Amino acid sequence: SDGLVVVGASSSQLWAVIALQEPRATRLPQIPGLGAAGGAAGGDESLGISCIAVLEPRYTLSSGLEVLAAVGETVWVVDDHGATDYPLPAGCGGISQMAVAPNGAFVALACNDGRLRVMASDFSQQLSEFDSRSGVPPADVAWCGVDAVALRWEGLLLLVDPYGHWIKRGCDEPVGLVTEVDGLRVITAGGCSLLRRVPEACVQVYKPGSTAPSAQLLDARDLFDSGNAKADKILRQMGGHLQEAVQGCATAAGLELDVTRQKALLKAAIFGRAFVPSMPAGVLKDLTVKLRVLNALRDPSVGLPLTMPQLEALTLPVVVHRLVLMRQHLLAFKIASEALGGVGKQEVLLHWAAAKISASPAVPDDRLKQEIAAKMSQIERPRYAHLAAHAQSVGRRSLAIKLLEEEPSAAQQVPLLISLAKTSTSTSAGAAADADAAEDTLGRALRKAVESGDPDLVYLSLFAAYKTRSLPEFWKLVSPRAPARNLFVKYTRVKVR
Repeated sequence: SDGLVVVGASSSQLWAVIALQEPRATRLPQIPGLGAAGGAAGGDESLGISCIAVLEPRYTLSSGLEVLAAVGETVWVVDDHGATDYPLPAGCGGISQMAVAPNGAFVALACNDGRLRVMASDFSQQLSEFDSRSGVPPADVAWCGVDAVALRWEGLLLLVDPYGHWIKRGCDEPVGLVTEVDGLRVITAGGCSLLRRVPEACVQVYKPGSTAPSAQLLDARDLFDSGNAKADKILRQMGGHLQEAVQGCATAAGLELDVTRQKALLKAAIFGRAFVPSMPAGVLKDLTVKLRVLNALRDPSVGLPLTMPQLEALTLPVVVHRLVLMRQHLLAFKIASEALGGVGKQEVLLHWAAAKISASPAVPDDRLKQEIAAKMSQIERPRYAHLAAHAQSVGRRSLAIKLLEEEPSAAQQVPLLISLAKTSTSTSAGAAADADAAEDTLGRALRKAVESGDPDLVYLSLFAAYKTRSLPEFWKLVSPRAPARNLFVKYTRVKVR
């Protein structure tokens, strides 16, 4: 999910990058029969790769990446070990578009004969076939969860289910289709809409005349709120189905997008939970926290509308990371604090502080340092070295030194202080004020190293000072500090021997 696959336009060579964090292109085996020009070895350009799709490693038997490449009336499955061909039914005319289901179990093929074919991802069997009766291949194919396949033409979006039923809707403007685990996101220039199958839990509750336990519990709660004694009668009639009813209302609340209905379903679940002592109370509490997160993400000011299945697929830490990248630091910090038990708070604050440093060039160093320190005090052992390095990178050397004073780890402080001293010397050599500043920075580095009691840090500071200072200046810096002086004398004696 964080990599990419590309195909060479002239050579039809497939390349894969597994992780974008550390991009490293891997050359996949060549598909037999494709020549250097991208077509067949005999020169037939129509037999080049018409489209590709990717099966992620978590969905393959080999636990490795598999690329599906359509060549003529054949689908080639390419992995690290080679390429395997799977011929399609004769007369399909080749494949114009191809898409893998979110669960990796199915592959949808839009063929040039106007038919949509759904195959098992291992191509062992064809599961369904639908004739669109269109002589023009669709511009895009995408899965709507695992419940339907969407075909898009200019001005038309067609949804087809596994049984051949279909619905269509017009598209008056260009749209983009994004497959989700539980639906299809349709993105236009003016907005974003979600197409999904109505969840079964919601159908059980809201279907007219439903006698499902969850529907009865919702009715009982409404009667209880109105003071009707019939609520007690309904609860008694439900008997052993009460726990099922509570779970049904809780599930429906998690899948519901309307806040008013969420509250009604949660009230019903809490009402029924009082009569099911064996049911853990933490289940409803966790659900409530997730719903609060989802409702906050759906706010237009945030613009990250997710459903419960999408949140569970992404996980909360990933959501927090995305909010940080969107610079929604306050919401990210609240989610990390309330929903994750404090995990990720430091990363959120570090990103916020770095952004504030970059966006506040006119704010004085002392004031900016105080504002950052006030926020960072909310976490244990905050890492100021990262912020100091960022301040140095944007030219705030004085601020970097002030931030390093708050860093609890000498192993992080000393190398950065030495780097700051070298930067001062190299950028403004010959200026007395800057030389004094560099001297002071080196003195701080040596003092912090001595206070830490780490000989390696002391030697690091000594060697940095020895390389950048004349001997009298170096000795003036070292002589007042007995531990550093003794270590340097010891080192010189060993070198002389």
